[in-house]
Amino acid sequence: MPAVIDHGDAVEVVSDYVENELEEYPREMARLCEAGSGVLSHAAELCRDIAADQASETEAKTVV
Repeated sequence: MPAVIDHGDAVEVVSDYVENELEEYPREMARLCEAGSGVLSHAAELCRDIAADQASETEAKTVV
C-alpha cells in the first residue's frame, strides 16, 4: 500500500515564511529608502562643494 504524504506541515512552514516576509518588507523598504536618501543628500553636498571650489577658482583667475 502506498504511503500517504502529508504536505500540511510544508504548506504551513511556507505560509508562515511568506507572512513574515510580507510583514518585514515595508520596514526593509523604508530602511533602503532612508539609506538612499542619505546617499543622495551626501552626493548633493559634494556637488555643491565642487561647484563652490570651481567658482572660487574662476574668480581667482579672472581677478589676476
